[in-house]
Parts: sequence; structure tokens; C-alpha cells
Amino acid sequence: MDQHLVQKLDIHLQKYGISNNKAAAGIGYTPSVLSQWRKGEYRGDVEMVESRIRSWLDLQEAREKSGVIPYVPLKRTARIKSVVRIVHEEKFIGLVLGNSGAGKSRALEEYATENPSTTILIRCDPMMNLPSLIANISRGIGLDSHGRLSEVSDRLVQDLKRRDLVVILDEADYLTDAEWEWARIAINDKGRTALVMAGLPRIEGRIKSFKADHRQIENRVGMIYTAEDLSSGEIRDVLAAVWPGGVDEGIVKLFEQYSKGNLHTLVRHISLARRGMRASEGLELPTAEIVSDAAKMLIK
Repeated sequence: MDQHLVQKLDIHLQKYGISNNKAAAGIGYTPSVLSQWRKGEYRGDVEMVESRIRSWLDLQEAREKSGVIPYVPLKRTARIKSVVRIVHEEKFIGLVLGNSGAGKSRALEEYATENPSTTILIRCDPMMNLPSLIANISRGIGLDSHGRLSEVSDRLVQDLKRRDLVVILDEADYLTDAEWEWARIAINDKGRTALVMAGLPRIEGRIKSFKADHRQIENRVGMIYTAEDLSSGEIRDVLAAVWPGGVDEGIVKLFEQYSKGNLHTLVRHISLARRGMRASEGLELPTAEIVSDAAKMLIK
């Protein structure tokens, strides 16, 4: 057994606050196997376990060298959190809209983290249907999600009425019209609970569409906030957080050009540029060549 590897793993887990369970999932073993190996009690294929641990640690070290993009508190984050707060206080239906990469999800996650006891955040996806939506919200507030759908929905409504929550449906544009109507009726009307629907700007168009007939939702929308694409000033704020020494104006313009106001693209571009700087060695600031080469690896 490689005791040096045990020590190396323990130091990494302690440094980053990673639990045995989370590390085991990443390495590809059960928590009990990893725990037994760390104690020198594993009786299985030790070489295979250690090979996987080395590969996992190598990946973590490579990520550590690439560096984490510093968190930058953008003004839109505060505005989105303020909208959610007002919707919560007034028990409105609120809309938080914006193109992909506008920072909506990040702000909503931050709000939920800061208000864990009063916020239910559901990340919708294309596979989510009404039963899974109801089950996810029920589990979020600690309710049993088993049983007939109507019964689970009724239990959820009754519990919502007793509490003072805000339910946030992120990427709500993945939901169907029927699921929207259920959310409006069960959560906001019957449950007397604030509801935030977040997603692409097309949500507003769907709500106002006579074909979809969401006039009941439209009448209950108390607030709407549309996050614009990143401004030049916000892009400069992010770059200043990454390179406090400051990059020259030409470099700033390149990041603005290739990010096209998209926060996700900007972060990926910065990460690729930093990798290029590591490969060149000794660089404290990116060059125009490195930034341009990194941009070639971004989807256009």
C-alpha cells in the first residue's frame, strides 16, 4: 500500500474540504472502499484503487494549476436578488429573463444559498414533466413525494399554505404550458406562495401568446426583470479581478469581441488564455496572440 499516496489524498481532501463520499464518487468507488483503503484495511485490488486515485489527483492538480476564476459581484446579481426578494415579500409571480450567459442562474443560486430556509430552487430541464416537477418541489420542502399525483399535489399545496417560501423555477422555458398553469394554480393561487420563473426572453412571448392562453399568469406577474448581455464595464470588472495588474486596452477589446456579452463564454475564454500563459511560462499577463489563439477554441 502506497502510504505517500494516502497522505497526498488526505492533504488534498482537507485543503479543499472534500468529503470521503464525494471523493469516492469522483474516483469511481463506494465510500466504504475508499475509507477502507485509507485505513489500510481494503482486501480487494489495491493496485487498481491506487491507480484510479492517482489519476483523479492528477486531474485535480491540473485544475488547481489552471486557477479558479475569481468571483466578481456584478450589479445584475444584486438586481436579480432584489427582484426575487420583492416577489417573495409580495407573494407575486415574477419573471427573471435574459439570454444564456447573462448571469441569471448564478444570481438565483446565490439567493437560494443565502436564504436556504425560505427558498426552493428547481433547475428545470427538457426531461422534466409534471410528476417530476411536483416531486422535486415536494422533496425540496421535505414532503413525501410518493403516491397518486393528485394526492402529492394536494399535500404540497397544503404545506405551502402553512409556510412562507419562494419557489424559483430556473430555465422554466423547458416546462410545458400545462406545467406552467399547474405552477400558477398550485403554487401561487392555492399555495399562496411567491413564484419566480426564470429563463430566456421567449418566456414573456409565450405568456402573452393568445394561442397559449396564459392570461391568468400574465395578470399575476407582479415584476419582470430582463438581464441584458454583459456590458463593457462588467467585462472589465471580471478581467480586473483575474489580472489585478491590469491588461492593456487591446487585450480588453479582444475579450469583449469574442465574449459577445456572454458571461459563460468570457469565463471559458479567460480559462483557455490562462492555460496558454502557463504553456508559455513566465507570463503574468496575457498577450494578444495568446488571447486570439484561445478564442479559436471557442464556439463561434
